[in-house]
Amino acid sequence: MLYRIRTVNDSTKKMKRRVKRRKEKGDIGDSLVQCSDVLELVSTVNTTHKLTSFDFGRELSSSDEIEVLFGLNNNSMQMYRFGRHNASTKKDKEKKEDGAGVENTGSFEKLMSISLAGHRSDVRAVSLFSTDDILLSVGQKDARMWSIRSLECVRSIGVEGGLCCCLLPGDKFSVIGTKEGKLVLVDLNTGDVIQTLQAHKGGIWSVDVRMDGKGMMSGGADHNLCFWEFEIQQNPETKRRQLQIVPTRTLKMSHDILCVKYSNTKETDKLLVAVSLLDNTVKVFIVLLLHI
Repeated sequence: MLYRIRTVNDSTKKMKRRVKRRKEKGDIGDSLVQCSDVLELVSTVNTTHKLTSFDFGRELSSSDEIEVLFGLNNNSMQMYRFGRHNASTKKDKEKKEDGAGVENTGSFEKLMSISLAGHRSDVRAVSLFSTDDILLSVGQKDARMWSIRSLECVRSIGVEGGLCCCLLPGDKFSVIGTKEGKLVLVDLNTGDVIQTLQAHKGGIWSVDVRMDGKGMMSGGADHNLCFWEFEIQQNPETKRRQLQIVPTRTLKMSHDILCVKYSNTKETDKLLVAVSLLDNTVKVFIVLLLHI
């Protein structure tokens, strides 16, 4: 909704007219200034997506017109031109002055729409939802969720410096590894960061989740192969019981860890771990033996 701010004189006159009409109807009411006395509704516009920001553009030669730029949560921008005109009849004016209606008092025109497709920086990792309809991409500035069908960004996630990512079974949560060595747990339904954990002393190059969804591992530039479990614990920041990443064990490798991968099985006694290193070697471990 776009409102015009009335001058002090106009606001005072509006208030006096409102109070007078209420007294004529037998309603004493109060004589204080109300929002409807100060603000006049110019127009209402329904955008295609939720608004995240707006800014006023240049004023046109006619003082009754103004341009407004809207930023939407699908990473697009839309510009509208609003014009204000007086109510057509005396009855309409009195209705608006009584505050009985919130009808548009003006018109608007959509001037342009700009879609900001893709990331503003290099994309380091992608993960595809199990339903094959949503794609998660991680870049240097943020992470984004994309609709495969419409090719539009459906959500932006405020995680910077992402190098790798993985989805938990069920596609409700994601873990992002960053160049600062942090593991970031994200609720994909809301785009909120649930937990940020300082996991490595250098960049995290790779993460992977077990098939059973109960744990994960990460590898990075500090030569550490870290194993983690997912547990429901009280979040120290929100004071609510939420999914959290809990450390279990760390193995020291001889070189930077470039990629980690679990074998595709839910049976713990058959689970394998493959780790590729900067020295052009790949090491394979039996997970059961690692925990003995």
